[in-house]
Amino acid sequence: MKNKESIFFQNLKIILGEKFIKAKILSKPVKKEDVFLDKNYIKYQFNYDINKIFDLALNELLCNESIPDGSLSHYVDGLIYNHPIFGKRIIEFDEEQHFNPFRKETLKYLSDSVLYKKVYSEHCNDLTCFHRMLCKIRIKYFPNYIPQNTVIFQDFIEKNKMNENGYINKTNGFKFCGGRIAQRAYYDLLRDYAHLAKQNNDLSPTLRFSLFEIESTYCKSFNNIKDSEIQEFIITSLNLLK
Repeated sequence: MKNKESIFFQNLKIILGEKFIKAKILSKPVKKEDVFLDKNYIKYQFNYDINKIFDLALNELLCNESIPDGSLSHYVDGLIYNHPIFGKRIIEFDEEQHFNPFRKETLKYLSDSVLYKKVYSEHCNDLTCFHRMLCKIRIKYFPNYIPQNTVIFQDFIEKNKMNENGYINKTNGFKFCGGRIAQRAYYDLLRDYAHLAKQNNDLSPTLRFSLFEIESTYCKSFNNIKDSEIQEFIITSLNLLK
C-alpha cells in the first residue's frame, strides 16, 4: 500500500512546481533555517494573549512537567516557499491520529476564520473518525461514544491499551499513557500559530489537508482516489487563499 503522505505531496509538487515545495517525504526536509518552530511556545515571543492561550491549552492537554526547548522544523510535513501567489507557509497532511479529544481541545483556541477549524472539529466529533483514530493508535476496543474531555480520554487509553507503542507512549512534558497523543495536539497548535511568531515575519498562516475530508469528498478510501482527484481537491483548497 502506498504511503498516503507521499501520494499527497507528489500531487502537490505537480501543482506548485518542485522548486516551490519542500517536504520530508520528497527528500527535501524543512530545516530550522527555513522556518522557526520550537518545542517551547515561550521561545516564539508571542504576545500576552497568545501565551495565555498556550497556558490554557497545556492545562487541557494534561501537561505535567516543563516543556523542553528544541527545534521541530524537521518534523514539519511540508513548506511552500517563495511562491508568487501562496508565499511561504507550513503545509500539513493530517491522517487519522491527529483527530482525537486532545486535538479537539486545541482547535477551540483557533479563530473561527481559520479555514480548517470547522471541518477538523467535525472530524474530532465524528464517531467513525474516532474509531479509525483508535485503530491507528492500536487501541482495539471501539466504544459507541467519544470521551467528553481529555481526562476521560486519557483514562480510556490507559484502560484499553494493548501495549505501549509510539502513538501512546509517555513523552517529555506529558508523562502519562497517551502522552504522545497530547504532545501531537500541542505541536499541531504550535504549527497553527507559528506564523505569529516574531521570528516568522515572512510566514503566512498554516494550510492543512485532512485525509478524512478528501475521502469524504470523493466517497472512497484515500488509496482508491485518483491523482487527478487529489489534485482537484488541492487546487480547490488553494483557490480559497487567493
